[in-house]
Amino acid sequence: MALSSAITTDDTRVDIQATGLWGDQKQRAFFDVRVFNPFVAKSFRDIPLTKCYKRCEEQKKRAYEERICEVERGSFTPLIFSTQGGMSKETTTMYKHLASLLSSKRSEPYSRTIN
Repeated sequence: MALSSAITTDDTRVDIQATGLWGDQKQRAFFDVRVFNPFVAKSFRDIPLTKCYKRCEEQKKRAYEERICEVERGSFTPLIFSTQGGMSKETTTMYKHLASLLSSKRSEPYSRTIN
């Protein structure tokens, strides 16, 4: 399924790449970051914050996910933050997973790492 808004050029780059984050030591995970201000951006003023996060996730996925899955053979997670300190559902999932890995590696409590 080719999305007309997908970025398909060879020089396409996302913000972050990690290997082995989701378990398979050889699989690459790609992340692209977006920070938005829901109280200033006109496009977000009249919709609930949860929908703002979802809209931003969908925009990033539309731009990058197809190429990353089909060409790079990796996984893609958009990292969406608001200027007020919140994060999207997928970002929260990744953040918790990363904290779990770090707490195990450092032999420290998860609660300390996540904070």
